[in-house]
Amino acid sequence: MGEKGDAAGRVKECHAERLSPPRLAKTIVRSRRARAGSGSSRPNVSCGSSTGLHGALARGAAERGGARVVAVSSTAHMRAGVDFDDLHHTRGPYDPQLAYARSKTANSLFAVAATRRWARDGIVANTVNPGGVATGLQRHFTQRQRRSLDAAEAAGVFTYKTVGQGAATTMVAAVLPALAHAGGRYLDDCQEAYTVPDDAALAEHPHGVKEWALDPALAERLWTVSAALTSAPLS
Repeated sequence: MGEKGDAAGRVKECHAERLSPPRLAKTIVRSRRARAGSGSSRPNVSCGSSTGLHGALARGAAERGGARVVAVSSTAHMRAGVDFDDLHHTRGPYDPQLAYARSKTANSLFAVAATRRWARDGIVANTVNPGGVATGLQRHFTQRQRRSLDAAEAAGVFTYKTVGQGAATTMVAAVLPALAHAGGRYLDDCQEAYTVPDDAALAEHPHGVKEWALDPALAERLWTVSAALTSAPLS
C-alpha cells in the first residue's frame, strides 16, 4: 500500500481508537522513522495566524522540504460567517459568542488563502476543529452560556474530549505525510470534514464545515482586508 493508503489507514486508526494520544504518538514516530529511512526530508511544522509568517516559513520550507501552518477553528464557525461590514463588532451590543464564531470562520479562510498564495514556496495551511475541550476558557462563561453548552452536549451536538484527544487532530494536520503538500482543508476528528451548506443546522452536522469557511473568494477578500489592517505585504 502506498503512502496515501497508509495515511488513510492511520487516520482511521486514530478515530477508531477514540483519538488515543499514546496510539497517535506511536503512529507519528513510525511515520517519521519511515520517512527518515526512505531518505525524504522531515517536514518543518509551524502553527500561526499572521500574514507576516511567509518569510520565515519559506526559509524553513526551503531548508526542510516543506512547511505547514495549522489554523485552529471550532464547531462554532457554523454559527456565523465573517461580517465584512462589521469586522470590529461596533454595530449593536457586543456578543462574545458571535465574535468567537466569526473569528473561527476567519481562521479557516486564512488557511485557504495562505495555501493558494504560499504553496508555490512549499507552504501549506490546514484548519482543524479540536472539538469540545474543558479548558480555562470556560471560567469566563456566563450562566446562560454554560446552560447553552450543557444543552448542546445533552442533545448530542458534541461530547467533551480530554486535552490529549483535543490535540489529536492538530497533530494529524501537522505531521501526517498525506497532508505534506495538501492545504486548504478542514479537519475534524482526525479526518477531513464534509462540507455543508451555509444554512445547515449545527445540531444536524456537528462534524461538518460550512461553505463560507472554505470559500476561495471570501478567503481572498479577508486576506486583502487583513493585510491592510496589519500593514503586512500581500505575499
